[in-house]
Amino acid sequence: MSAYMVSDKTINNIIQGAIDEGIIFAHEAQKAAKILIRANMFSLKTRYNDTDRSKLKEYKFLNHNYNENLTDHQVIQSCRVMNYQCSEYQSWSKSNARRLLTSITNSKLESLKMKDLDDWYNKRPELDWE
Repeated sequence: MSAYMVSDKTINNIIQGAIDEGIIFAHEAQKAAKILIRANMFSLKTRYNDTDRSKLKEYKFLNHNYNENLTDHQVIQSCRVMNYQCSEYQSWSKSNARRLLTSITNSKLESLKMKDLDDWYNKRPELDWE
């Protein structure tokens, strides 16, 4: 597996998803992003013995609703990318970053299930039970 620093867009998608789901508040965006970026750095360090701290970029959350067209699927995919890129270091499975990604993913998956149920309910045929 090759590891790389994820893009700001990926992080923005994750952070916006967390805010949208009520997992974090907008004023916590920087702190949450920093947790994710550090996890990504730890993974790079583990994979490549890379200690170049210049890659630890200063992240700036654009703002809540930076992408009003962001879908649940995009948030889930961004979480999956981040999870994969951070999974190299030993304590990843117990990290705050992994817990955050898991919470966001599970919440978005639940939202998708509810939307599917709503769609099914609204599109089901009228049945004559008599």
